[in-house]
Amino acid sequence: MQHLAPARARFRQLAESGPDPRVADLWDWENGVLKTDRFEDYLGYASSGEEVYARFLALIWFRSNHYGFDLATAIDRLDYECRMLIVTHILAPIRP
Repeated sequence: MQHLAPARARFRQLAESGPDPRVADLWDWENGVLKTDRFEDYLGYASSGEEVYARFLALIWFRSNHYGFDLATAIDRLDYECRMLIVTHILAPIRP
């Protein structure tokens, strides 16, 4: 793994800690970009929980809700551990 700035490394860890750690592969970490075509494809085949978590990650990455993350849906679909990852981010936001 290449060296990442601390905030970016924390974000990558957050991505790898969710319901599908492979979602982290949708980022080009070396160039610091989300591979949007692959990300949008992923949203089409991911499970409902994986999709919600991916939308959460995109919200953090872009600092806007371009992909429609919904907190109520996250509470409904994600397990306790993933909900706690969101709470932790709310309390100590990551700015990748």
